[in-house]
Amino acid sequence: MRLSANIFVPAISLIAAGASSAAPQPAPDPELASATQAITQAAKDVTGASSGSDGFALDDARDAPALAGQWSAIRHFVAVLLDRRPELSEAGLRQESKRAGNIALNMVRLDRDSVLIGVEAEAFGDAFVLRRGADGHFGPALALDDSGPWGEGASALDAWRPDRAAADCRDAKDPAGWQRCGPMTFHNATALPAEADGSGRFVIVGRYVKPAGATDAYQLSIWRWDGHRAAPLLVRTFEQVADLPILVRGGARDLTIHVKGNHKSFIACGSCSGRQMEWQFALPPKGVLAPAERSLTPDLDMVDALYDRLLHARPAADLAAPAVTAALAPSISALRQQDKDDPSLGLLDGWKASRSAKGAVMLCVAADALERPLSFTIIPRNGRKWISAVRPHGGKTCGDGAS
Repeated sequence: MRLSANIFVPAISLIAAGASSAAPQPAPDPELASATQAITQAAKDVTGASSGSDGFALDDARDAPALAGQWSAIRHFVAVLLDRRPELSEAGLRQESKRAGNIALNMVRLDRDSVLIGVEAEAFGDAFVLRRGADGHFGPALALDDSGPWGEGASALDAWRPDRAAADCRDAKDPAGWQRCGPMTFHNATALPAEADGSGRFVIVGRYVKPAGATDAYQLSIWRWDGHRAAPLLVRTFEQVADLPILVRGGARDLTIHVKGNHKSFIACGSCSGRQMEWQFALPPKGVLAPAERSLTPDLDMVDALYDRLLHARPAADLAAPAVTAALAPSISALRQQDKDDPSLGLLDGWKASRSAKGAVMLCVAADALERPLSFTIIPRNGRKWISAVRPHGGKTCGDGAS
């Protein structure tokens, strides 16, 4: 194949042609450039104020102005963007945030003039609502880091405050004090169905920051938005394994989340799913109701309840057959002698459930205090679950399909 000679154009000609056909570049936006620089400087201030804690907390409560300055700078940056592009999409916002620094911004449209913004900046995070005012400019209508006091029912929201982000905040003597101590970071948010009068509702899920561990503490807050102000309707704290979902379903009348609960007679490791619970929040025409809780591990709960009864010398005839309690009696006695105050099965090593053709559940359970895994037969009896038999499991573990 022959090549046409006219394709060989001097490089200088190509450069000249490209320069002449290039579209003119828009003039820099001074206010946006200034807002970006403010974020950069604020991030440096926070890095310096958290260096002794490896970036996972402020080194001292007196460093709170550094963190407050970062959130203020980010709010101003987003407001400047929205002033110029009121219909800015979440994808566009994320793209702009990458240019501003190592921050991730999430957006939920609440109405035509209001947006909920979630922020992740290194280990720290925040959430705020920006609303377009009568002058056409966007400004803050809610800032979790700069609001409150919230009152007793919503006092856990104080954990978003910069002065609660110091490393020693959770060392308070109050056992429940950790709920009001950060640092916090943004995890998720979504709009919820509006109330009967048209007021909006939304939910924010934040995560309590810590250096390591597979199970994290979270905070869920449900809010009313009347177009001008946001007010908390309900706040709850809970735990969940890091790689498991939290917001699992939202309907016209309810919101459902999954959380990691606790068993009574054994504990789950940090990376184990443990007792998975479903919390369903009903959304009536006004407000929100406390969650209805349902266990997602009902068969394991049966064995847990049986051991809890026996370890504390309480009757269990409604849970298991006499032959089952008799078979477990020697090991129960030994466990009670080892720890008279709080006997338990220790760490739950694994479990697996299978169902027979007749509807019975075969549940294998392995735990630290058991010499070998046990297989429990659970059947329906008088409309309830009942443990009819127990025997040693054939293997050393419950198998790699343990739930």
